[in-house]
Amino acid sequence: MGDQIWFYYQGLKGRHWFKQHKDPLESGFGLATLRLDGFVSVDAPQAGTLQTRRFIAIGDTLVINAKADGGEIRVEAIDALGRVISGFSKEDCTPIRGDSVRHVVSWKGGPNCHQLQARPIKLRFHLKTASLFSFEFQIRRNHFVPLSFRQ
Repeated sequence: MGDQIWFYYQGLKGRHWFKQHKDPLESGFGLATLRLDGFVSVDAPQAGTLQTRRFIAIGDTLVINAKADGGEIRVEAIDALGRVISGFSKEDCTPIRGDSVRHVVSWKGGPNCHQLQARPIKLRFHLKTASLFSFEFQIRRNHFVPLSFRQ
């Protein structure tokens, strides 16, 4: 629901193969919650980096699910030759702070990533006292995306 995944469960007194439970007061239902996409995270208690494999970005806005209370995350984009793409460096990135399932990553030019679309890139995440759960490119501005590309 919303920004959480809900898990309903039942607890019973007795072994799991019992077919009948005589006393309904000896059982109960519970609800466990987990943040959206919160099954696993990359954690940096101090500082660390994570680099993705090469992929094709489809959307024009990078959104990350991260927890950076007391820390920060910066992102840079790397081209197919391993060079940082101009305007998308770690230094150009506005630090991501706080806890949200929908942090929008911005660089000096704003959150617009249409220059990264339809070309092979890698992302390098620089984490400092932070956890990264997931990331995705979303289409928010309707820029033209070519249907074909060359690697």
